[in-house]
Amino acid sequence: MVPASGSVFVDSAELERLRQAIRSLHEELTSLAAAVPSEADESALGGWDVGSAVRDFADSWQGAREALAQNLGAAVEFLRFAIDTYEGTELDLAGATEQGA
Repeated sequence: MVPASGSVFVDSAELERLRQAIRSLHEELTSLAAAVPSEADESALGGWDVGSAVRDFADSWQGAREALAQNLGAAVEFLRFAIDTYEGTELDLAGATEQGA
């Protein structure tokens, strides 16, 4: 559907698809917490320096991952609100059009 000139069209189905995709990313990112080892096996990694680097990376990644997961969760909530608002407005406008006819 192509909107008329000067009008706004919101594809709620596409917004829902985007919301589901972001929600999936959020869930995957949240599940990574269990996958990051808290202690790196220095002998398996080749030495203390590599083990230390892996631990430093894991610590930094933990904080960044949590912030990213929080932002993705907020985006999911915002999209749900936007979808509900657009769909509600469309119903209100349709109802007003029917009453005016």
